[in-house]
Amino acid sequence: TGASNLLHRLRTNRMPWSVNRIAIEAGLYLLEHDIDNFPDIAAYLQETARLHTALENIGGLEVWDTATHFMLIQLRSGKASALKDYLAEAHGILIRDASNFDGLDERFFRIATQTPEENDRLVKAIEQWFAEE
Repeated sequence: TGASNLLHRLRTNRMPWSVNRIAIEAGLYLLEHDIDNFPDIAAYLQETARLHTALENIGGLEVWDTATHFMLIQLRSGKASALKDYLAEAHGILIRDASNFDGLDERFFRIATQTPEENDRLVKAIEQWFAEE
């Protein structure tokens, strides 16, 4: 709680996506140790771009541009909570309902790039949800 003008100033000057301590420690560990089989970041980001295009091609979604493997997606109709429930129950796929993120509404969800096969499963499952809606 606090004065609304002070809270507004704090919100506009903070990092929009903070990283928790466990993630920081994991990153430091990776930087300090020679890790075999380190992920191919370029290939991972290429897969992210492919997934981004595949999701846009479904229609009914606005896929926000990203420079990471996380994607914020907005449904043009329907609720992210309904999509989340459908994907979990019918396909065993989890997405992050982002409706409780500051500034977003019930149409937003977030995903992270996975393997090409898992990403294809996600795209097909979302297509099926739209077809059944």
